[in-house]
Amino acid sequence: MTFGSNVRIEHHKLPSWSDRSLVNSSSYPPWIQRKEFPLPTELIMNPIRYLIKTRELIDFVRKFDLVVCTGIAPMWIGLARKPFIFYSYGSDLEYVAIYGGDPFLKSTPKRRLRMLLIRHLLPNLLRKARAVVLSPYQIPTAERLGLKNLRFLPHVVDTQLFRPMDPEKKRSQKEILRSKLGCELIFFHPSRQMWVCKQIPNSKGNDRLFRAFARFIEVTKKKAKLIAIDRGGDVEASKRLIKDYKIEDHVIWMKPMKRPELVRYYNLADIVFDQFRSGIFDLVAVEAMACGAPVFSYVKPAPPPPYPETPPVVNVRSEEEIFKSLSELADDEDTRRDLGKKSREWIMKYCHWEVAIQKHIELYKEVLKGDI
Repeated sequence: MTFGSNVRIEHHKLPSWSDRSLVNSSSYPPWIQRKEFPLPTELIMNPIRYLIKTRELIDFVRKFDLVVCTGIAPMWIGLARKPFIFYSYGSDLEYVAIYGGDPFLKSTPKRRLRMLLIRHLLPNLLRKARAVVLSPYQIPTAERLGLKNLRFLPHVVDTQLFRPMDPEKKRSQKEILRSKLGCELIFFHPSRQMWVCKQIPNSKGNDRLFRAFARFIEVTKKKAKLIAIDRGGDVEASKRLIKDYKIEDHVIWMKPMKRPELVRYYNLADIVFDQFRSGIFDLVAVEAMACGAPVFSYVKPAPPPPYPETPPVVNVRSEEEIFKSLSELADDEDTRRDLGKKSREWIMKYCHWEVAIQKHIELYKEVLKGDI
């Protein structure tokens, strides 16, 4: 039984972002093979090259019994006539399959051409998927696209990578980072900056956090720093908001991190902030909880499918709720520690790879047996 999985060419999706030893394809183990997709615009700009690369990709895919893919991959995977499962990472349904890309980015002739091609080619091929793995909030979009056999599967977490630091090492490194940043409290917000357009289904509500943090600084006079990741379509809007609230000295922008570095900041942060609008249990929350970090996020009251119980996050949504809970936990290290411990236990119970991956394998077997 062989399983094929596309490797997207974005740098943060490459194996080296999880394992520093995998610096290039020559260092990959034999079970990892990398194959790049043709660019959609090549269909118009260089059709011969596009057809050649498409042919090569289809021949490559046909070696596998089952393909697991994301994003715009079905544009080519669907042509290979091999069973495939589509895993949505969010914007591939909300943006790509409907608009052909992010409709809120600056329009250019090349981008418009790319969006036009994807919008007309992707949906029909996406419907060929034997199953679609997605989040509950995406059901209306999936139904609009005519997708069938929708599944909700648990996050699979590498709990050996995403895990709590040794307590003594954590204490030492946190003191070093606090001294470097000149603060008493370290807050971490690695979620994408995406909040300006309220119609985006998976909007993060980052502005609510920044407003609550500005109020926290003003009221408590705490020496706190908020580390945010310079990623997402609304980074500049976030920076303007921070400037308007005069908290530039309290917010530190960092480039996207490779996963080992991300784990370090999850561990060293006093509180990790995820999203405050969509109500979904997102990956940032999952990874931070696996590291034993207390997490602020908005999760809808009912347990999020496929989980039987709501994760132990500080469940806040509005600026007022974030501010109030932040003010309470900032001075309560014991509660933060207990929350982090419960978070790690919850992840080990539901998302540990040995537990969660079985649900995914069961779906693979269903497809291979032709049951769906």
